[in-house]
Amino acid sequence: MNKKRFVFILIGFFTFFNHLKAYESKSAILQKSDSLVLSGRILDAYRLIEKFDPNNKDVDFFLIKLNLATNFYVVQLQFEKFGFVNLKPNQKISELRNKPGEYSLFALKADAILDSFIQLHPDKLFLYQAQADYLYDYFLKYDDNMSIPLDILKEKLESANLKCIDSKVADFENYFVLGYLLLGKGKYEEAQRNLRKSIALNYQYPPAYYNLAYAEYMLRNYDKAIDYALISEKLYGETSPKVDALRLVSYAYDIQNKTDSAVLFIDKALLIAPQNPDALIDYLYIAIREKMPIQNKLISNILMLNPSSPEVYNRVIQAYEENESDYQPILLALEALEKSYFKDKSVMGNIRFFQGQILFGQNNKEAKVKFLEAEQYFKEIYYPDNEVFEVIQTYLESID
Repeated sequence: MNKKRFVFILIGFFTFFNHLKAYESKSAILQKSDSLVLSGRILDAYRLIEKFDPNNKDVDFFLIKLNLATNFYVVQLQFEKFGFVNLKPNQKISELRNKPGEYSLFALKADAILDSFIQLHPDKLFLYQAQADYLYDYFLKYDDNMSIPLDILKEKLESANLKCIDSKVADFENYFVLGYLLLGKGKYEEAQRNLRKSIALNYQYPPAYYNLAYAEYMLRNYDKAIDYALISEKLYGETSPKVDALRLVSYAYDIQNKTDSAVLFIDKALLIAPQNPDALIDYLYIAIREKMPIQNKLISNILMLNPSSPEVYNRVIQAYEENESDYQPILLALEALEKSYFKDKSVMGNIRFFQGQILFGQNNKEAKVKFLEAEQYFKEIYYPDNEVFEVIQTYLESID
């Protein structure tokens, strides 16, 4: 045999052997990682993958990290840093998540890493699905501290889901997310089509029915909106989305001037969540318009939700302002509230302030008295730079 050829054969053999060994090693690492996760050793699993792929060069290792980061974190910062712990026997991550404690923090800027992998491997369609899933998780956790601006995030999320759909790898969530984003852009017919496809792939997913109900409502298909909203209400397990679904049904009846049905479904919403502020406000708008006696009770219930917060007073006043209705029921409710909270300076300050606001322009003399009393109450609980004092001064200067 030619010696040169023999050398090439040996080199080829050792190259193949090394690749095989590396593959076996990688397979063993992935298996060990799975085993660690199953035993609750989440931190150890992440450390194992981080040790072998600290710079995120291997797609498989990175996807393991991404799965751990998005599903098994106990704390996350801007959804780009993730904290992990090893769980004790029978301990759940939900018991620890976002609570004080010791954890190890790792940076994983998955958005940029996914972009780089997609550029290198545009034919690996599972990367588009991973990107769509990650960006949706990012979107759900979004706050003002995130590094990706919200408008850019929405564009990337829409693009990622479209790519999954065009590549025939989409699941129900891809269609749902795209439908949801289209709703936000006012493209109701396109949203409707995608949400229907989502339901066809998973007929047990309540958010798809709820958002389809909203799309039908905006397209003035009110009977369909009612049907889909009621399906979502039955499928939802949590109280809050059930209430939202029943509120949508109430809207759909109310806009058709079917007031009795609108009230019936808002009553059903309040039956399962008596202190839901949005449902109470919905009912108040109907009660004001229809001059229903229950509006007095509704005002009281709304104010009692948080009498120290200006927001509840503002929402009640806004309801009367938009209906161009007499403010007398609010004044009576404020007087009744005073009897229960006359020792609470925060509540009394709000009562006096909003009494002054309602009386302003009608009885400025009495309004001035209320504003001055509000100012005295607030001085005992707020620092001088609180904006409420500036607002009161503006009213007082207008009166003088």
